[in-house]
Amino acid sequence: MIAACKIIVIDHVEIRLAPTLRAGIVLDRQFGGLHKLALAVASGSLSSAVAIIRQHHDVPGLEDKVLRVLPTLTYPLLEYLEMLKSTPEGRPKGGEKITFSEYSEYFEYLFKIACGWLGWDSETALATSPYEIALAIDGRIELLQAIFGKADKPKQDDAPLEAKWRRAMSVLGTVKPYAQAA
Repeated sequence: MIAACKIIVIDHVEIRLAPTLRAGIVLDRQFGGLHKLALAVASGSLSSAVAIIRQHHDVPGLEDKVLRVLPTLTYPLLEYLEMLKSTPEGRPKGGEKITFSEYSEYFEYLFKIACGWLGWDSETALATSPYEIALAIDGRIELLQAIFGKADKPKQDDAPLEAKWRRAMSVLGTVKPYAQAA
């Protein structure tokens, strides 16, 4: 796994928080956005901390165990949320940077990429981090460019509008009548 995991310790048990696409989707939906979840974690919300940890480690009495160490979990949980949002620079590679108003759109986009373009099954896609999916699509794009070459950017025609019009109409055999001098 390329993406790092966050390891926290609760009740002498190490819990590995892997920033998977599944966790991102579930937490984003549950809290109405990762930004709202981050605010809740920063304010010391027990329910938000438990929701994050429960994505990776669900045991009876988790709330009580988390409550005992809650102040020490704020920073690691915020780091984990940042890991869910991390992507390689410049999505997609070589193109326009994609911006997403909500991370739910970003996670949906990554799921489509993983299952559509990359051909992964849904379980593999959901168990992979957003960062790794983004790297995988970069690799696929590089492979396709190595096989088929890069698409040339269309040249911009800087000719005046009248010259463009004449060219387009000449293909149809149409000629623009000119006013005759008197």
